[in-house]
Amino acid sequence: MISVGCIRRKTIVIYGTGIDAIKCLHYLQGKAIDVDYFIDSRGEEGKLKDYEVKKLDEDSLIGKYLLIACANINYAAIKKRFQKLQEFDDYLYYDWLDKKMVLLHGNCHIDIVQQYLQSSSEFCENYYIYPNPSICLNEQKEINNKILENVDIWIHQDIRVDNKYGYFLSDEYLSKNIKCGVKEIVIPNLFGLGKAFFPHLENSNSRNKSIRNGLDKNGMFPHADNMIDNCVHNNMSIEEIIQFMNSDEIFPLDEIVRNFDVYIQKMKEREKNWDIKIADFILENYKKRKLFYDIGHPTNFVMKEISYKILLNLGIDNQLIHSKEKMDCHEVPIYSCIRKCLGIEWKEYTIRDSDTAKKCNDSMYVEDYIKEYIWWCYH
Repeated sequence: MISVGCIRRKTIVIYGTGIDAIKCLHYLQGKAIDVDYFIDSRGEEGKLKDYEVKKLDEDSLIGKYLLIACANINYAAIKKRFQKLQEFDDYLYYDWLDKKMVLLHGNCHIDIVQQYLQSSSEFCENYYIYPNPSICLNEQKEINNKILENVDIWIHQDIRVDNKYGYFLSDEYLSKNIKCGVKEIVIPNLFGLGKAFFPHLENSNSRNKSIRNGLDKNGMFPHADNMIDNCVHNNMSIEEIIQFMNSDEIFPLDEIVRNFDVYIQKMKEREKNWDIKIADFILENYKKRKLFYDIGHPTNFVMKEISYKILLNLGIDNQLIHSKEKMDCHEVPIYSCIRKCLGIEWKEYTIRDSDTAKKCNDSMYVEDYIKEYIWWCYH
């Protein structure tokens, strides 16, 4: 944590002249700390309140302490302008002063956890989450040591040494290089365990095509649906396939049960290494609520429970947390025979309901899923 006390004896400069800069000035003066001058991001000179506004001159900032006061989303881009200054030692995002730093580390699930945590005002008053990309988007394949030296709370999934993104992002490496005495919270990594509810899905789909000119390798249907594939290979018409998929006999019942038991047991084994437990929650609720959108992505009902338990671990009891986003981009329906076999009571009408979900029409029903899958994978 970088506190006001740490920078009290330094000459303070504020980068920015908008409302965030005003908030920064107000906070500092409330702590009896004055500001030397402001820097205009557009490179213009002028006045702000009674202070001088100067152009950016990095050399003149050496020996001073810079507080970057802008929209949080712009911080990562702005800090690239400073090649001679060191984050934390020479500059910081203004709203991080006097707050403990949280490092979230894991796959895409982490983005949803972040939204839930930041929806708690008590959390935001005491902590900030450092903008660390999810492991699959970390182009550097590592986390800067200066970041690791300043972490107060390390919240992460269990990342193996042999993960496909590199050793420097593994638990083993990070635990050796992160700040001594950091509070560590290991959270569930449920990627792949959704297979319990989708025995017919495969991890990949050779017939799926990328979109965005190759940038999005996930395409429209990243998971092969064996049941639809078999129907197509048997030369069934689309109408016949839809009728068949809505029947209660498309998958052997003993295979559905065996598959469910296997993946629940995997979950129980893995959570022995987690500080946040989730298997019992899954077993208590799967008949009443949809818990996975597909093999790899839990629904927000599950992610909220994980996030709530994280807050409890930090001494914050807030069940009103929320997240606008969800991971339903490639959501798959749970077929009738699976629902019946597992005793699922909740009803499913549409899937892929969010604005970012991949579908060709405004709404996707089970029939639409089948039609679009065939159209995309089989022309």
